[in-house]
Amino acid sequence: MREDTPAIVDGFSRDELFDVVSHRFRRSLLICLRRHAVTIALADAAEEVVCLTSGQPITEIDAEYVKEVYLSLYHSHVPRLVEHDIVTYEQERDLVTPTAKVDPIGEYVENLSAY
Repeated sequence: MREDTPAIVDGFSRDELFDVVSHRFRRSLLICLRRHAVTIALADAAEEVVCLTSGQPITEIDAEYVKEVYLSLYHSHVPRLVEHDIVTYEQERDLVTPTAKVDPIGEYVENLSAY
């Protein structure tokens, strides 16, 4: 990043931020965590991500698809967010906790979603 190029969100270069929010599951998880602002079970987060990405209520979504999203979050997306210190993950209890970075990044994502 050029020194005169400001970060879009404090602590993240434009490229880092774009990489973090490049997948719809991560964007939806960030929105979910921003709205709740508390620790959430990964299984519950997976249900919310499915609802946000599909626009359907959980009762209309196949349980197998929710499981696939859960596994994708577990193996790929949550570790990516942990790597950037956006969330913490407690594997023993299967809990995701937002850090202070969730709010500004989640706000950025929600503003993008408005377009």
